Amino acid sequence: SLLGDAEDSGAVLALQSRVNGGRRENDSIVLEVDGSEIACDHVVIAAGLSSHEIARRIMTTSDENVRIPRQFFAKGNYYKLENQSHGFSRLVYPLPDDKGGLGIHATIDLSGTLKFGPDVEWLPPQTTVDELDLSVDRSRADLFYDAVRRYWPHLSEGNLV
Repeated sequence: SLLGDAEDSGAVLALQSRVNGGRRENDSIVLEVDGSEIACDHVVIAAGLSSHEIARRIMTTSDENVRIPRQFFAKGNYYKLENQSHGFSRLVYPLPDDKGGLGIHATIDLSGTLKFGPDVEWLPPQTTVDELDLSVDRSRADLFYDAVRRYWPHLSEGNLV
């Protein structure tokens, strides 16, 4: 397995471990993890939306070789089709959106429900992880009707929920 190969090469997988800080020390990165210190040659941060915060805890911006990129958030909304039959049997991808993303596409889930999305909703640059609102923005429905009708003009008004 990939994990076995990595461990054979000296890697350590540390799940459910809080990284409290870290520092560069010679050619290593020393992590402060749950009260212990671990010296590493390489670190892969796989903490999802909190990755940038962990990177800041580990590295200092005074090191000119370290660049922690600024984090920008984009949210994708989905709507599902109700009260209307459809003839879709495959995914439908329109041309990509110039704002990012693949465009609002048609997806059929395992229960046969047709869903459209995601759109790309860029959030204000000052948005933090704690301020993220992942609920569907109902005010974007008109954008969905317009986008879907470009490839499926038979979409009836009021059937996206």
